[in-house]
Amino acid sequence: MPGDDELLRLTLSRPRDALAEAARVLASRPDDVAASYAWQARGIVLRDLGRYTEAVRDLRLALRLARRCGVPHRVPDVQATLGLALAFSGRTAAGLSALDDALAASDGNLAGRVLMRRGFVLARVGRRAEALGDLNRAIVLLHRAGDGIWEGRARTSRFIVYAIAGEAARAYRDLDVAERIYLDAGQEFEAATVSHNRAEIAAQEGDLPAALAYLDETGQRYAALGVDNIDLTFDRCRVLLAAGLADEALDVADAEARRLADRPADRAVLIFAAACAAQAAGRPAEAAARASAARDMFRRQRRSWWAARAAFVLVQSRYDTGARDGRTRLAAHRIADQLDELGAEEAPAAHLLAGRLATLGGRPAETDRHLERAARLRRHGPTHAQAAGWLAQAMRAEARGATAAALRACRRGLNAAAGHQQRLGAVELRAHAAAYGTELAAIGQRHARRRNDAGMLLLWSERWRAGALAPIGGRPPDDRELDADLAALRAVMSRLDDARAAGRPTGPLDADRRRLEQTIRSRTRRNSGRSPIGPGPAQAGRAPAGSALVGRASTGSAMAGSAWEGSASEGPASEGSASEGSAPAGVGEIVDGLGDHLLIELIAVDGTLYAVTVRSRRTRLHEVGPMAEAVRELELARFTLRRLARGRPPPGSAELLAETGRRLEATLLGSAVSELDDRPTVLVPAAALHAVPWAMLPSLRTVAWGVAPSAATWLAVRRRPAHPRGGTVIVVGPGLPGTRAEAASIAAGYRNPTVLANGTATAARVLAAVDGARTAHIAAHGVFRADSPLFSSMRLDDGPLNLHDLGRLRRGPERMILSSCDSAVALPVAGDELLGMISVLIPLGTASMLASVVPVNDAAAAPLMTDFHAGLRAGKGFADALLYARTRVPADPVREATALAFVALGR
Repeated sequence: MPGDDELLRLTLSRPRDALAEAARVLASRPDDVAASYAWQARGIVLRDLGRYTEAVRDLRLALRLARRCGVPHRVPDVQATLGLALAFSGRTAAGLSALDDALAASDGNLAGRVLMRRGFVLARVGRRAEALGDLNRAIVLLHRAGDGIWEGRARTSRFIVYAIAGEAARAYRDLDVAERIYLDAGQEFEAATVSHNRAEIAAQEGDLPAALAYLDETGQRYAALGVDNIDLTFDRCRVLLAAGLADEALDVADAEARRLADRPADRAVLIFAAACAAQAAGRPAEAAARASAARDMFRRQRRSWWAARAAFVLVQSRYDTGARDGRTRLAAHRIADQLDELGAEEAPAAHLLAGRLATLGGRPAETDRHLERAARLRRHGPTHAQAAGWLAQAMRAEARGATAAALRACRRGLNAAAGHQQRLGAVELRAHAAAYGTELAAIGQRHARRRNDAGMLLLWSERWRAGALAPIGGRPPDDRELDADLAALRAVMSRLDDARAAGRPTGPLDADRRRLEQTIRSRTRRNSGRSPIGPGPAQAGRAPAGSALVGRASTGSAMAGSAWEGSASEGPASEGSASEGSAPAGVGEIVDGLGDHLLIELIAVDGTLYAVTVRSRRTRLHEVGPMAEAVRELELARFTLRRLARGRPPPGSAELLAETGRRLEATLLGSAVSELDDRPTVLVPAAALHAVPWAMLPSLRTVAWGVAPSAATWLAVRRRPAHPRGGTVIVVGPGLPGTRAEAASIAAGYRNPTVLANGTATAARVLAAVDGARTAHIAAHGVFRADSPLFSSMRLDDGPLNLHDLGRLRRGPERMILSSCDSAVALPVAGDELLGMISVLIPLGTASMLASVVPVNDAAAAPLMTDFHAGLRAGKGFADALLYARTRVPADPVREATALAFVALGR
């Protein structure tokens, strides 16, 4: 039987056991002292489970018993516990009042314990200077008394204050000491909170993979202890937002808010988290509704720090809906200063918003004051937060008319964003991280457009384009559990397909699918960035912990891993002065690398589509037209091709294809079409235009062209040496009987090819065969998942092979041909980044891909693929081989549409 103090210690070590022991004590008709301890223990456990109403009830009973029993120091100890529970329930003023009363009746070791609790509450509501004072005094008193566990708790609380203030060294030291104390004392729950706190400091330093790993570990440890900690959900949402995964953060926050409908204090925090996520996801009306609700709940709960944070999200959301009036400006002005006074992490973002509105209102002094405060972030905190600070610095310089200074700030911000992007190993996170450079690059783009400078526009566009596709050095880390999860998902998907085909219920299988997909996402996101192949921007060092921005990640990402990034940095030849007569540094490398190719790069600036062409060492800028019109014509063209793929062409199909192609050409290229001649062409579209069937354009029908995500990526891929070894692999998935003849015909032209078909095309065999292959041809039914692109898949004999599977390759095949699915389709995410097949294979070393932008007719694709391979064997490149195959297509609308649907990507 544990003693009274041991029972209280048990509450933060093994809470379930503490509840059981408290119930046993209360059932034994104890005296007032023992009953007071038992009710206090129950209150502590219920408080930590979020059951605040029950906790406060039990602690009030414990306090009455403590007053009746007359044991010295018993009353202030229970009073302090009650104060903490009241504060947690949202009654901050009542909680602090109870803690003040407890401190007045305490001395020595007990005073240290009360100070620790009050310091924790003060830190939680943003009164950090007062919190630090209490916690410093508490640690001295507790250390002097030899009260190790409570000293550990005080140090854990002080860690939070130091971490938010950016004092990383002090924060780490407190956490290390606390962890040793908890482990020595067997305090399992509190040891788990150390893992939670490590997630916090990793997030503050911008190490999002480590933060996600710590959060996963903490969740498992809390679950094993039966603890339901709302802070874990809130912190997960913050990390997801920092990673650019706003929709996922919104789903997490909304689900938890619904689950905790009977816990108003916790629900308010979760509604606030959902408001931040909705705002970051570009859903301002939803964000405003949630922020308004959270603000009102915080006000009723007298939580002014939280209410101010919610008020900022509300003002930001109104701005995002188009509000630019004086009322919005005044609200932003007031809330920015209030958040500064409170030391809230949203203060820099609030000053940035206030600066924008002051600029629009023609208030230069107010603009400069707010942007100067926002710009302080550029030298503190994680690299992505520094990018926001450099954005403010650039906007401040622009407001003063200092163009050169603004562009220098943009370059510095893009370098910070690139450093952040390169720390991320998961392609999903790298792609979303591009959001941190969007506005920085746009400032340079707008300046180039105003100067009508094609070279400068090309340079600033390349700076932030396709950074997630930087080559990855080394092999992916061994992870047997991830491999097992991928195999389990494949089995579940096979059973799901069978159940759907048979009309059986799929609910349990769908639940298994969702669980496995979430587990796979979590595992892959924990990977840190691997070293890039070849030159790239310098990695930013580990920054001190600082305040992370909660809300829209609107300050973009630089292009990482560019073959010419270093040449576009500082110096007299860079893009500063408007009087410079030479092309900006970096463009020269593109011009030299193109050789006899024509480059057409499409760039969207403020809703207008531009084309930059580089031809015979001459760079030109063409204004094409509205971006929305180009997107609309693209969708119509893809619809036309999908319709013809069904194999039943309506009358006049040939004329329809021709007319659709003419309209598409006009909206995509405009006057840039005059640059086309017989030379090979490199097409670099904006991300929203990545799925263009370029062969439909009349001027490209007889041209060898290839598509690249950026000019820098094309140059880097072109310079890669060919695989010294590696054979030819041909894979045929199930359900494609006509394709087997195609595969046999293709295989006959190669020496000793590996053919996997008729039951041998299993995931393990296919992955082993294509790893490092010279040429891989996969004919398999595919599914593109717009909701989760990396779970897009190709159907093999033992189930679907998804893009996470391909991401486990040590090296991608040098040449990949995908003949039976719309595998060139990807999801445009932040900036000009894409998530799809290309985003997985190019970083792994794949130099060339052939794929379609719509589902194709398999029977019509077979002869096209045979001719394409004949072109490859004759020594032609991908673009030339595809042109050769198209010239051999007969005048049949279905076969013609099939040929037009394929694009050559990469080298």
